[in-house]
Amino acid sequence: MANIFSEEIPDLLKEHLNHLLSSAISLEVIKERGYKTIFGITELKSKGFAKPQQRHPGILIPIHGVDGQIAGYQYRPDHPRDFHNPRDGKVRKIKYENPTGSSIHLDVPTRCLKDLGNPNIPILFTEGIKKTDALATSGACVVGMTGVWGFKGKNIFGASTVLSDFDYIAFKDRDIYLVFDSDSKTNSQVRAALDRFTGICTKKQGNVKVVNLPAGSKGEKVGADDFLAQGHTLQDIIALAVHPNFDNNPTLETGFKNLFTIQDGVLGYFKTDGQTVHTIPLADFAAGIKQVITRDNGIEQVKSFQIVGKESNGHDLPEVEVPTAKFESLSWITDAWDVRAVISTDNTAKAKIRAAILSLSKDTAQRRYIYSHTGFRVIDGQRTFLTNGGAIGVPGVDVELDDDLENYALPQPTEDLKEALKASLEFLSIGNRKVLLPLWAGMYLAPLAEIVDPNFTIFLVGLSGSFKSGITALALNHYGYKFSYNNLPASWTSTQNNLEYLLFLLKDMPLVIDDWAPGQDSGKAKELEAKAERIIRAQANRQGRGRMNAEGSSRKTYRPRGLLVTSGEHLPGGHSHTARMFVVEIRKGDLDQDKFFVLDRKKGLLSVAMSAYIQYLIRNWDDLKATLPDKVREWVRLAQKGSQHPRLPTAVAALYAGLNCGLAFMVENKVLTRKEAKAIGDEGWQVFMAWSLEQSSRVDAERPGRRFMDALIALKESGKLNIGSINDEMPKIPTPGQVNIGWYDEEYNLLLNPEIAYSTVRQFRNNSDEPLTFKQEAVWRDLKEMGITDCSNGRTRYQARVYGNQTYVIKIRTSAYQDTGYLKEIREEINRIEKGKTDDEP
Repeated sequence: MANIFSEEIPDLLKEHLNHLLSSAISLEVIKERGYKTIFGITELKSKGFAKPQQRHPGILIPIHGVDGQIAGYQYRPDHPRDFHNPRDGKVRKIKYENPTGSSIHLDVPTRCLKDLGNPNIPILFTEGIKKTDALATSGACVVGMTGVWGFKGKNIFGASTVLSDFDYIAFKDRDIYLVFDSDSKTNSQVRAALDRFTGICTKKQGNVKVVNLPAGSKGEKVGADDFLAQGHTLQDIIALAVHPNFDNNPTLETGFKNLFTIQDGVLGYFKTDGQTVHTIPLADFAAGIKQVITRDNGIEQVKSFQIVGKESNGHDLPEVEVPTAKFESLSWITDAWDVRAVISTDNTAKAKIRAAILSLSKDTAQRRYIYSHTGFRVIDGQRTFLTNGGAIGVPGVDVELDDDLENYALPQPTEDLKEALKASLEFLSIGNRKVLLPLWAGMYLAPLAEIVDPNFTIFLVGLSGSFKSGITALALNHYGYKFSYNNLPASWTSTQNNLEYLLFLLKDMPLVIDDWAPGQDSGKAKELEAKAERIIRAQANRQGRGRMNAEGSSRKTYRPRGLLVTSGEHLPGGHSHTARMFVVEIRKGDLDQDKFFVLDRKKGLLSVAMSAYIQYLIRNWDDLKATLPDKVREWVRLAQKGSQHPRLPTAVAALYAGLNCGLAFMVENKVLTRKEAKAIGDEGWQVFMAWSLEQSSRVDAERPGRRFMDALIALKESGKLNIGSINDEMPKIPTPGQVNIGWYDEEYNLLLNPEIAYSTVRQFRNNSDEPLTFKQEAVWRDLKEMGITDCSNGRTRYQARVYGNQTYVIKIRTSAYQDTGYLKEIREEINRIEKGKTDDEP
């Protein structure tokens, strides 16, 4: 086979060398690069190429990093494999292969290394190694990318970021030329990448220009290597460079196709006196729409314009994003560009400027569709999961979240999962599993929200120093590695509207609202209580508040679409939302701090595990949707046997569903056996039921009748109530500080005067930290439902004869207070009365 290799470079086949030379790459640059022909799979395998990629022969291409070392490899097989694109149904060839799981790096030809940090030397960026070497051959200082999006990569936690390689390159005040293929105007993906990279270079204060290569004679795509191979020079390439977004402006000669132009660096319009065409300036600046942005939050799409501008002297104006609804007013010009942008005094100038910007941008503005919520979404017929920065399993989907939610960022799944899955399971072993199991199950429940509605709030309650925020943040690291005890997504100090909107945007994910703490100020405490009641109730009922726009039309209603998790040193009061919380108590010592910090140091792995779990759910979605609801209903039925309040069994069943799906995922990936998973599942059920029963007791304590009775007994035992006998001829005279609240009958049942009893208890409650907020009839109805009162004719009140008159009273049965000292006191008082009568007899 020796005769088929080239003499100049023995590691290359003659045909491979000829191919490179025909791409305008010199022999010296080919040698510097180290191109090599590959026969067989051994070397490809050692370089990390997967089995489907090991097609030979082909050209192995070393990637030279910014530090002068080999940063990786690409491979160009002679016979590339096919790739079926599920988004458009098209089949294309994969011309260049990258090792599976390899990192992305910039490529710098050896001869260009010395000039990376010199801002006085122009620098070119292109995509593709051959194009890089062709430009290096022409004498350019050039940096290559391994694809149009090759300026972005993943950090150690799997998050998408701009490559740190750029730190080696001087940008400020440097002439920068972006040389992408000729299809950069027609291919939306290429154009989107070029626009994004242009923005990055601009932010680094480089003097950016875009090179628009012409297409081939038959419309075929042309790259820098093709252009140079046609006989063109580096100077020809530089001559094609234009400032971004200002390359298609009409000139005076072509202006009649368009009423407006950019002439001498300013917006203007054409006007004729019948013989001559004049250009009339409208302002002292130029502006154009770079992008038409549509933001989709799940129920509405809101459009805006990303606008770029230049002063007449050519200096860039800051980019500004303007909602389309505010574009017409042009007030954004002064807001964004102040005195650097002045509009003509012509009465029609504003109308003409609006039309000029729109008209001149019609053919050049790019369209960008951004999703502004998380969770599952069907895009182009394919189910995917939105997370800040992109979508799991589907490239090219744009997701940008609210600033408060930007840390909800899941990485793209990797093939090596076991370390990440073991880290997730390790969460269950860092302390008391009674605390940890509900949190872990909640994390794996949240993505099931479309199937299993998590209509409750996980509330972690414990004293300061119990690591409430720390363990909540560690659990939340399943959805992003940046969360920590002092960096959680939401706070109870936020407005109710803001919290409702975050609950809406955070679809299929858990929203953590940090540390519920009412403080000492009674007014603020009541305000926070009311806010907690509305938020927790909205989460439970999956309801948003209907609101109106200023003009009277209905606004979109933002309903919670994920799981709510919060914590506090104590719980909000109130019967209604107590029943809507799943409370988990944490005490000092429940967490092993050493194990906690060990896991915290590798918390980035938790989001890797969750990303893979999302893919597991996507693969099994149809089956889960068909079978899981029936299972949940059965678990609710089982939980109802041991739980008292009807809402709590649904929380038990939902958490158990999350736990089971998470464990099934672990079993499928062989980090748990079925036996181990069943043991954890059984333990989880017992834990959830135990917390449910404890919460049922709290719910019962918060119900209107119970709170009324507790206050009533406290008032009587403190001597503040005066209660006479129904057989007395006259009302019993109260001592100072006492209130006549009613009577008792012969069987020691209390007969309360409804209005006086209610107002007395309410005043007592309102002077405490737990005011009585229920209406009077709600209290009497609840007492009746609890079996504490006797009633007449189905009413809440009882008709009794008092002082010879029929009076409606609230009859409280003796059994309602028989365990207190109150009954004994009544009996002693009756005995004293009876004894007194006996002594007075003749």
